[in-house]
Formats: sequence, structure tokens, C-alpha cells
Amino acid sequence: MKKEFEEYLEKIGITELFFDKAVEVLDFYEKTCSIEITDIFVSDYVDHDGERKYESMWLFSPEKIMEAKNFLNEDNFDAATTKNNIIRWELKKTEYDFLKTTRDSRMSLVYYQKNMLEGSLKASQDNCAALYKIFLKYILSNMCE
Repeated sequence: MKKEFEEYLEKIGITELFFDKAVEVLDFYEKTCSIEITDIFVSDYVDHDGERKYESMWLFSPEKIMEAKNFLNEDNFDAATTKNNIIRWELKKTEYDFLKTTRDSRMSLVYYQKNMLEGSLKASQDNCAALYKIFLKYILSNMCE
């Protein structure tokens, strides 16, 4: 696993058993799709008790977006081509100014592709900055003309 992926996972609180599962997902996609993963993102939210919950693990390459749904509890994988294939996106944020995150920062991103596939990613706290980076690099840059 790339050093920057390890640092990202550690920063958002993915440790020990969760980390091993993330490595397993990354290995699956690299071997199955025979591509280099250039970025990863873990969709998360804070529940009503203030506990951080992790949902899907997203993996990115220049032409594909891959998702391991509910990756901590099941093996549920998919992938889609995104190169110039995004037709619409929705970005919502609270307590985040695209520069500085706080404990109360939240962000959600929903995107739609030509074939009407959609993806939904969520972030809390410091993970909002990672989601914004993903938005710029893989969603906004792949809007259809």
C-alpha cells in the first residue's frame, strides 16, 4: 500500500482490523482490474452519539471509480468508467469553507453518469478536505461537454 494511503487511513481513524480490510480491498481491485489505484477515499459520517462510522471505500484511477460498499462487513465490489462520463453532481457542506475543517465539518457528494449510475460519498471532520480533493480531481474534471 502506498505511504500516502496509509497516512490518509490513519488520519481518519482507520486502524488495526479496519486497516487490514482496507488493504484487502485495495489488493482486490489492483489484481482484478490490473490498474494502478491513484487515490482512495473512505465515506464516513458521525452518528447521533458522536461516533465516527465508516461506510464505503472508494478507489480511483484516471479512468475508473471503484466502490467497496460496506467494506468493513462485506465483500461487495463494483467499478465504473468515468472518463468524460459525469453529467451532474451535487455537493453539500456545513461548517467547512474548503480551506479549514472543524469537528463539525460535514460534506456530501452525489454524482451521476451518462448511463444514470450514481455515486454517493460522505465525509466528516478532516475527511471533508479529502472528499473535496476527490471531487476536483475525478468528478469535476470528468464532466461531459
